Amino acid sequence: MLRTAAYIFTCFFIYAMTSNLLNPAAVSAASHPFSVRDLLGMERIAAPRVSPDGRRAAFTVWRADLTANRGLISIHIADIQEESSFPINPATGADDTNPRWSPDGKTLYFLSSRSGSRQVWKASPTDKKPLPVTDLPLDVGVFEVTPDGRALVLSLAVFPGRTPEQTKMMLAEKANQPGSGVVFDRLMVRNWNTWNDGTRNHLFFIPFPAVRPGTS
Repeated sequence: MLRTAAYIFTCFFIYAMTSNLLNPAAVSAASHPFSVRDLLGMERIAAPRVSPDGRRAAFTVWRADLTANRGLISIHIADIQEESSFPINPATGADDTNPRWSPDGKTLYFLSSRSGSRQVWKASPTDKKPLPVTDLPLDVGVFEVTPDGRALVLSLAVFPGRTPEQTKMMLAEKANQPGSGVVFDRLMVRNWNTWNDGTRNHLFFIPFPAVRPGTS
């Protein structure tokens, strides 16, 4: 309960500090009846991560794109001392999530779909230019940086007993089949908007520089 409360307070503090939320003039100037468009227009922040030196905090911001009928997620870095924030250079139509600091606080790692699949990227808080870290055959689920900063531990959804490369080939073969019917003989068959395709999440250890999975 206390961890949940601390998480909510951190998100609110970061948003209030870097926006006009606590500015009475800004609030009164835009006063009008609350509408559905106002609800969709509200930015939602999540996943705050404070840098090891306590100077910065990285967090995600969700914004609604009404034209595209979808939400877009970007990563921002707040300078706690200067009470300012800036986004990691975004890519059109891409989502950036899961911010993680390196142990020395000089690099921010995150997941991004800007290359066409969800891979690990990195950026420096000073230049904010994203650079690719992984180029794996499958989308990365989640990841963490090891305490010594020398490797990543990440999850990939693979078929049991198969490598990521083999899993990608098997998924491509299934996608090219003329029929789309699927028979399920056990639950669960669907999680939110994703059907169970028979893959399982496995952990992979990838030393830097990361190119292909190491051991699972």
